[in-house]
Amino acid sequence: MQVKDAVIKFESKMIALRKKADGDELVLFIHLDEPDRRFLWDCHLTTRFQCALVEIGDNEEPVVPERSREEKTAVSVAGQMCRESPFQRWLTEKYSYPEDRIYSFDEESTANLLRNILMISSRSELAEDEDARNMFREIIREYNEHRKSGG
Repeated sequence: MQVKDAVIKFESKMIALRKKADGDELVLFIHLDEPDRRFLWDCHLTTRFQCALVEIGDNEEPVVPERSREEKTAVSVAGQMCRESPFQRWLTEKYSYPEDRIYSFDEESTANLLRNILMISSRSELAEDEDARNMFREIIREYNEHRKSGG
């Protein structure tokens, strides 16, 4: 069975949010159509549900949380930076030992070096790994300082 076949879609409004010893209690006012309402009323009080919540903005469009935006931005910026020749050269000169240095300034070599520095196996891990994301921010800050100083 597909998950989408089991989904009940509805709009809701948060009424209350309380901290409890075993988690948070979220109280929602929901708007259901009749078949979904009957289904819900047939469930037991302790029935478990898997939920996904998406905030809806005034324009009726989903609102992307700032944290999610930052995570995706880090992945995107890492991909973009690894394609830029000045960053490729700077990263190689700054973060590799002369005897290990590969003077092949290309996206793949730079991405490999960046992954090694950040201790991740894929740049996409920047979305989940806050430590790697913070380290990447520091690398970008250093690179921007280098550029401003005429490097």
